[in-house]
Amino acid sequence: MNTPDWHDAHNATDMHIARMQGFAEILYEVATEYPALCKNEPLANGILALIRAIKEDARQLEELHSVEWKLKPNAASG
Repeated sequence: MNTPDWHDAHNATDMHIARMQGFAEILYEVATEYPALCKNEPLANGILALIRAIKEDARQLEELHSVEWKLKPNAASG
């Protein structure tokens, strides 16, 4: 059994981010088409706000992951 290195871990994180973004996008599309969630009610607004927050967190995680990738060579040499 091989010990995963930094690249293996980084690639696995890429896959998890993509999966999370895909699930969040599907959930958003389904939720916005679901009649019970297309009402101006606290529960519907809360669920849609939660989905938007998950999508935003996934976007920010992807940005941080890209920065991590760019900084990796510098960290190894310094």
